[in-house]
Amino acid sequence: MTTEFTYQPPVLEPGDHLDQPTFHARYELMPETIKAELINGVVFEAVLPDVEGRYCSVVFPGLWLDGPALLALDGKKLIATLQLGIETREHAQFVSQLADECSRRPNVEG
Repeated sequence: MTTEFTYQPPVLEPGDHLDQPTFHARYELMPETIKAELINGVVFEAVLPDVEGRYCSVVFPGLWLDGPALLALDGKKLIATLQLGIETREHAQFVSQLADECSRRPNVEG
């Protein structure tokens, strides 16, 4: 009895540290609703959660971008969508966590 094995690279995870060829190989396997970028070797991911074309950051809660408005260079709609994301409970919790972490770090001047 022969068992066939097909290698599947691991999926992209936000925060992964990858080189560009590895990122692109994994990105090709992702569903079309998941969008990711490699910035300075780190994976950042956004999810397209609705039919309106909004991209919602997984790493930065409240960072919402309107895809069609971005392509149309519609600044008013981009700002309105961003404002909706900033007003969410998830964004408020994220800001609170950041403030807590910053308050625990020593103040370094230089």
